Amino acid sequence: MPVVKDSSIPCTIMRGGTSKALFFLASDVPADVQQRTDLLLRAFGSPDIRQVDGMGGADPLTSKTAIIRASNMPGVDVEYTFGQVSITESYVDMAGNCGNISSAVGPYAIDKGLVPAVDPVTTVRIFNTNTRRMIVAEVPVREGRVVTQGTYQINGVPGTGAEIKLHFVDPGGAITGKLLPTGNAVDKIKMESGQTVDVSIVDGPRFLPRWKKFAPRSASASECATTGRSPTSATERTQKSRSCQRPRRSGLSRGSKYPRIAAT
Repeated sequence: MPVVKDSSIPCTIMRGGTSKALFFLASDVPADVQQRTDLLLRAFGSPDIRQVDGMGGADPLTSKTAIIRASNMPGVDVEYTFGQVSITESYVDMAGNCGNISSAVGPYAIDKGLVPAVDPVTTVRIFNTNTRRMIVAEVPVREGRVVTQGTYQINGVPGTGAEIKLHFVDPGGAITGKLLPTGNAVDKIKMESGQTVDVSIVDGPRFLPRWKKFAPRSASASECATTGRSPTSATERTQKSRSCQRPRRSGLSRGSKYPRIAAT
């Protein structure tokens, strides 16, 4: 068994959709908010525009984190907290969720044994603590292991992979408490030019074409090629973040038995 240094904690590097994140079990990170923030900043190498001394990729899409725990809440398998780690500031934004990283939560939970694997599809009920909303993931499984290879493809990611379906349950108003924050279906906004335009201000998820998510892949080329699993440990480094990229491409599947809202 490899020796883990005092300066190291277990983590998993996973891609979900067009984003990549460091995944941690909640039991492996400090419960204190400031201590947790300091740890995440060190791990990502922030603040530093290059994030050279950490695991961040010097891009908002690769400077994200997910903290996962098994849940005791009725009807919930795991609780998931998303963090957008600032690249240039000592700040981790946990005000909202990320739809891309949400797609990797189910596979991670199964891989860590938090949810039993059921062939051919395992349903993972996820409670996002940022928005206090439920997400239900349908994860392909073969012989008790998460399937990572497949033919599904999305723009922004080279190659193909397995497909993850996400059902966002009652997602409207996750940030402001209302689907229409102003209470109006249409508002008029006056531009600097003096022109007035009609706009609809909506607090809801964004949608992928065909309403489906692309399955996450691990960032370990060698191990993933042989086992389909991602690495389970990485040395603590400096990390940090900035603004959270609100649900970036939230997906809903056609014919879903879970509630959904329509894009307008």
